[in-house]
Amino acid sequence: MTQRRPIAASDGDAAAISGPARFPLRLLGLFFVALGAVGAVLPLLPTTVFLILATCCFAKSAPRWRERILQHPRFGRPVRQFIEHRALSRRAKYLALTAIAANYLLSITLTDMSGAAIALVGAILACVSIYLITRPDPVETPALAESPPDPALSRIGAD
Repeated sequence: MTQRRPIAASDGDAAAISGPARFPLRLLGLFFVALGAVGAVLPLLPTTVFLILATCCFAKSAPRWRERILQHPRFGRPVRQFIEHRALSRRAKYLALTAIAANYLLSITLTDMSGAAIALVGAILACVSIYLITRPDPVETPALAESPPDPALSRIGAD
């Protein structure tokens, strides 16, 4: 598998959009941040997905805002892991797949969809589920990977 390069953007990024083209992307990014904020409070609305979308919008239109999301103490790490490695934690996969299954079952039981619509929605959700399952687990951060081993653990089995 090929290793993806981290996506980098800074305030001095030459590829940043300037002028009036920046406004719609910033507006869309702010909309996604607002949806992510609502998702942080409501259990059925995802947060990280909207912050990933906001980060993508801000990559070229507002690099400082992008960095603020990536440095956020709670949501920055999963957003960065997805952007840099397309990785999702097992917990995130489990929660997403559970929500997909629950929403699909609720849609079938509570709505009056035709058989073709049920099949189409099921096929789309199956594709999304396969995509989620095939995402790798997050890689260790360099700070954790370079930390010295615990001396207490090295004594185990040394008897």
